[in-house]
Amino acid sequence: MDHQKTIARPYAKAVFEFALEQKKLDNWSTTLKLLAMIAENPAMQSLYSDPNISPEELSSIFLGISGKDENTKNFILILNHYDRLSLLPQISELFEEAKAEYEKVSTVFVTSAFPLEDSIQKKLKASLEIRLQHEVIMDYELDKNLLGGAIIRAGDWVVDGSVRAKLEKLKQAVIS
Repeated sequence: MDHQKTIARPYAKAVFEFALEQKKLDNWSTTLKLLAMIAENPAMQSLYSDPNISPEELSSIFLGISGKDENTKNFILILNHYDRLSLLPQISELFEEAKAEYEKVSTVFVTSAFPLEDSIQKKLKASLEIRLQHEVIMDYELDKNLLGGAIIRAGDWVVDGSVRAKLEKLKQAVIS
């Protein structure tokens, strides 16, 4: 997957810069999400390696489903020319990351053993906005497998405040 993201990164960067220049970040965001869904469809994926489908036919099928404007058509044709249509999910994901960074918005995933009270959610959000220096969108999830505490994820940044993690640290300290 990392290899695919590496290949997808220049395409995502190019389309992000184009969308920013055109002041159409939201339009391209929506378009790329749609194109990613099409590219992930099992029927479409089987066409990528079908020797009976020419590149022109693949582009035509893709454009027929997506039915988009001239810029999107050109983007699809470029991706198809370089055999990169299957990378659309990664391109879309990288575009969304660049868009969130540009707009100074971070999605934070909080997994907790028990429901968090509204007051705790508000304090946590405020603290994270200070720490991350971004607007924070919180996504909460309950995990009954946690003994207690919570795990907070924002991109590559992870805070494991679960009881299990604390017990593991204690175990390692005792064993060492």
